[in-house]
Parts: sequence; C-alpha cells; structure tokens
Amino acid sequence: MAGLGPGSSPAQRSHGGPAEDIRPTLETFAHLGLGAASAVACLVSWHSFGTEGSVRACAARRWDMALDAVASLLMRQPLNPAEGQPILRLNASALAALCTNAIPSDERIEAAAVMSACESADVTVLILTPLSARTAGELEALLKLITASALSVIVGAEKASSAGFWREHSMSTAQELVKARSELSRVLAEYRDLDDAAAQALRFEARDRFERLGVLIAEAGPFEAWIVAVGRNRALSIAAVSRSIGPVDRSKARRP
Repeated sequence: MAGLGPGSSPAQRSHGGPAEDIRPTLETFAHLGLGAASAVACLVSWHSFGTEGSVRACAARRWDMALDAVASLLMRQPLNPAEGQPILRLNASALAALCTNAIPSDERIEAAAVMSACESADVTVLILTPLSARTAGELEALLKLITASALSVIVGAEKASSAGFWREHSMSTAQELVKARSELSRVLAEYRDLDDAAAQALRFEARDRFERLGVLIAEAGPFEAWIVAVGRNRALSIAAVSRSIGPVDRSKARRP
C-alpha cells in the first residue's frame, strides 16, 4: 500500500489544495491516538486518487525506528478489509523480534494496526503501546474510530478538489474534526470511568464489593438493571444483581 514506507511523507499526485489541507487534520488524529491509547507512537497513512502519504506522532524520537519496522511489514503484507484482513496485531515478543535493537529489553511494547477503505481511498492507523495499557477491544475500537474519521476527511477532500467547491465546503472538514475529537474524548472518558470504578471496587469491603461495583457501572451507563458475574473454572457464576431484577439463584454456574 502506498504511503506506508519508512519515513514517508505526504506526496501530491495531481491536486495541491486538498493534500496540504488534510495533513494538519491527520496529524491531529495521530496525536489524539497517541494520547487516547496511552501509546508511544502512532502513524496515520493514507492513499487516494489525489494524494498519498503518512503522518506520525511519537512520545520520543527513539520510537521512529520501531514504527518504521512495522510500517515496512505492512508494505510487504498489506491489510485487506475486502478479504477479511483489516487488523494486524503483534504481541510484545513478535514486535521485539521484528524491531531488532529498536526496543529496549526492559520495555514490553505491542503493535496494532487497522485499515479502513472505500472505492477512492484507504487509511491505515498503526499504533505502538505498552503491554496492557489498553485491552485489545478498547484499542481496536479506538483505531477503527480514527481510521473512519480520517477516511471521511480524505474522501471529503477528494470531492472538494475544485477551488470553488473547496471554498464553499471548507467548514465541513472542520466540523468532522470537531465531531471526531468529541467522540474520541467521549470514548476515553468512558474508559476512565470504568478504570475508576474498578479502582474503587478494590477498596470496597469484600462482602459487598461486587454489588457496589455493579451500582458504579450502572450509574456510568446509565443502566436500569445489571448483573455482575465472576468467571471460575471456565464458567460464570453470579456475584451480584440489581434489585430491579429480583431474586436470582446464584448457585448455578453457566458456561460462557
């Protein structure tokens, strides 16, 4: 896929305006990904009929080499949503083997990348994050949100290639950015609420820990009813339920 090479920078194919106008927006997305995922590096790469290139945000320059190594892997083995391959994940061991001497031995870093595409463009977002900084589900949701937002901006820029159209609709890109930033902030706030609820639960008395955890999560939802189940021996057992549900036989364990 074009635009994912090490150290690559946006290249203009035929139009000057859109290529330069979308770059600051995509750089903003890279920085948002860096912060929202508690990551050490984030790269946003795009390819369309009019432009191609990549932008990156790194917590420190030493992460550039590792970012380039994974980007090179994606060049050799590109993601392909049409064939059911929109996501790449590299655990800490695989990433360390790929990035020889680029990652200190005492740091456990993993990589994830997601690609989103349409008829006229595609976007790949690659991120390097400390082990367990985010769950796989959280990281995937965040990457999909960034790729979808970036793709929307790029497609909008392609449609706005004429000078007159670009002037009339320049506000739409800004609105998309504001909307995407707001959505990212909302998702991150939800993650923080869940982290806070888990931290508070550890301080609760053991006898009512799960019930108070359920109340906290329900308030964050908000949810009218809730059940807290605990996994034991590959089965789920009910630890607490909301009063609105009524009595439940907690002795029965169910396979997930």
